[in-house]
Amino acid sequence: MRRLSLFFLLIFASFAFSQNNYSISKQITSINGLPSDYVYDIEFDKEGYAWIASSEGLFKYNGKTFKTYYPNDTIEDATVQRLIIDGEMIWFTSSMGQLYSFNKETGNLESFKLSPKFINSQRKVSYTFIYLDSKKQLWLGQKNMGVLVFDTKTKGQKIFNKGNCSWLPSNCVYDICEDDSDRFWLATRAGVLSISSLWNYSAEESHIPVQVSQKLSYFAKSVILDLAGYVWFGTRDHGLLRYNAITDELVSYPLSSNNELVNVSNVDNLYLDG
Repeated sequence: MRRLSLFFLLIFASFAFSQNNYSISKQITSINGLPSDYVYDIEFDKEGYAWIASSEGLFKYNGKTFKTYYPNDTIEDATVQRLIIDGEMIWFTSSMGQLYSFNKETGNLESFKLSPKFINSQRKVSYTFIYLDSKKQLWLGQKNMGVLVFDTKTKGQKIFNKGNCSWLPSNCVYDICEDDSDRFWLATRAGVLSISSLWNYSAEESHIPVQVSQKLSYFAKSVILDLAGYVWFGTRDHGLLRYNAITDELVSYPLSSNNELVNVSNVDNLYLDG
């Protein structure tokens, strides 16, 4: 099994970086060129450039300088909350609820208005994730509003929340990932769900998604699959968990550094390196 490295955002951790000999190779802030100190998302394209979603827009970083690609003169809403890269296309969301696509090759920027049933025009939108599945469908999560699935080919969209999906444990869906069997794992405030594609789902169908296991009823903020097929969860109050869907085995992993246990109960984000 290849080495699994999990990088995560730790909240309320009972340690300081200086106490554990951590080193930062390079810190970039607004003082030395970063357009905004409020960074919400980062993705790397196949050329190795970093694309950054921030309170001041969408930027590309080549290791030395930043270039602004959004907003432009016709768009007032500068904040970019989430982004994902699909080849030459970059999909991203704004705090006013708009979905955008930007073609890196042509420079074309296109906006898509999402359903008012998913976007509350009276307040800024709080997106929890954006995810592109194997069928080129975008999954968008918004706090307290459920999930919207956007077909990038047909531009159709469907909304799923507790109003039309009674099996959904919470309207707060924080993360999602897809496994090799085309099933999706959803991390929600009220537990973890494993489901097939929602695009063709009908409320009248007898077969509906169910909670995977009673062991996975924790408040989950993030989910990711490793190369061995294990599902990893970052949770509130229960730290880092690994789940075997075949055996229903759930393992809790204490987070450590330099062989010293680190008391971390809240893990918000996970990243798989190799």
